[in-house]
Amino acid sequence: MKKLTILLAAALIALLAVPAFAEVPTAKAAYGTPVVDGVMDDVWQTAEENKIDKLKDGEDGGVTATWRGLWDENAFYVYIEVKDTEHNFDGDVSWGDGAEIYFDPLDTDVNDYSTDDVAYFGFKADDVENTSFTGTDAGIEALQNCYKLVSVVTDTGFIYEASFALKTFSGGVNMKAGTVIGFDIQINNQSADATSRTGAYGWSDDNNTAWQDPSVFGKVSFEEPVIIEAEPAAEAAPAEPAPEAAAEPAPAAEAAPAAAAPAPQTFDIFALTLAAAALSGAVVLKKKK
Repeated sequence: MKKLTILLAAALIALLAVPAFAEVPTAKAAYGTPVVDGVMDDVWQTAEENKIDKLKDGEDGGVTATWRGLWDENAFYVYIEVKDTEHNFDGDVSWGDGAEIYFDPLDTDVNDYSTDDVAYFGFKADDVENTSFTGTDAGIEALQNCYKLVSVVTDTGFIYEASFALKTFSGGVNMKAGTVIGFDIQINNQSADATSRTGAYGWSDDNNTAWQDPSVFGKVSFEEPVIIEAEPAAEAAPAEPAPEAAAEPAPAAEAAPAAAAPAPQTFDIFALTLAAAALSGAVVLKKKK
């Protein structure tokens, strides 16, 4: 029993001594097509921002960086923003102020660069045509022929924007929602005397092994396109009938003045009296005769 207890304790200690392997970071690439010119189009606002903040070599020189990803049926797009106010471009590509981008487009998780499907390249911020590549000859040639890269140097740092036609690079990337690729970015910070690299930062790799071991790359998934449906135009409310104006009573026709009733035909009483008197007088006069 005592021996079994000792064995169990030894096994537990051994398990605790095994280093835990952290999962590689994952990121989402939104659907969209930017113009590759070093200017952040509105479509980049739909992509999540990822920090390149793992100090993988040297000392922290205060450099900070982020990247975003987009995809469409033709290419994978990357937008990188670096904050580095002390520029130095005199050194070699491998340590001058600049960046390195790593690809395993088929997400093979291989641990070396002996396959044509993985490759990476580095470049200086002020001269993106001065590059260095690692991989097989076929892999390097394919990567060289599938990308477009633009760099903008500002007072506060650098901006890199690039597109990668991964279908031609790896020969089989499905440019559709749900696709996952292996990917990493490294930012280099050069010393003031341009003789060495003072520090390097990675998105996924934090042990400075990505240059020889692609299995440490992070993962990027292509997200479903977001379809924004236009809101139906509000139906115009039926026009309410204009209130009928109350019919004003027609002005009563003015009654025509009644025709004056004909005056009764009367005899002049005075004339009758005189006539009667005259007649009477005549009678009297006749009697006197």
